[in-house]
Amino acid sequence: MPRTAIIVIALCVSIGGGWYLSNQTSDSDTLTLVSASDPEYPTLNTNDLVEGTSLPDSTLTDASGLPVHLRTLVGKPLVLNFWYSTCEPCRRELPAFAAAHEQQPEIQFVGVNMNDSVEVALAFAEKYGVTFPTLFDPSGEFISQLGIATAPTTLFVDATGNIVDQVSGEISAEKLQQLLTQWFAARILRSLHLKATLPTASCSACLLLSTHVDSCCYPPICCISSASTVGNVHPYNVHSR
Repeated sequence: MPRTAIIVIALCVSIGGGWYLSNQTSDSDTLTLVSASDPEYPTLNTNDLVEGTSLPDSTLTDASGLPVHLRTLVGKPLVLNFWYSTCEPCRRELPAFAAAHEQQPEIQFVGVNMNDSVEVALAFAEKYGVTFPTLFDPSGEFISQLGIATAPTTLFVDATGNIVDQVSGEISAEKLQQLLTQWFAARILRSLHLKATLPTASCSACLLLSTHVDSCCYPPICCISSASTVGNVHPYNVHSR
């Protein structure tokens, strides 16, 4: 048989055999990189659910580097707002928090800066009218304990240290007012030893010194069930819009 014919036959057998073997490979031979039972890998946008848990007994630092023990904040309603300066939603919502802090002194507002230097954070806070404390978590322990990975994130903490609500993302001024009324209105009245009713939305707005009214007494008379329970009431002026 000519040499050329032998080479052609060998090539045909090789190609045909390879085709046959490749078609005999079962599905079980296929490599699986991730099985269906593998847990979903958490993304950077995932915050742990901490609503209903107690605020960790951690220690942060103030702008001077002095320790601030979170247990010292327990006893009054608390709003913890987590932010950093290059976060655009943080920029948009921060003025609403600054205004709410000025209008509602019975509620503690505390900012927790997530990654700025002290100088940058304080300049940023001043730019947006923030007068409530800005604290820092240099070790990252507190933020890690809460499982916070996104900004802005806001925690609403009652006077016993229980986290009653957790909001990830930007909060408008209207939504912030609604949440403050929802979680803290009754607490403020109880702390003042007053029997109160909140019959209307306008009354609850008056309770938290909403800027929808020209002026208000604090505690507001409209929220007192009986005029005889008013006690010592002092005026608290609020500018109208």
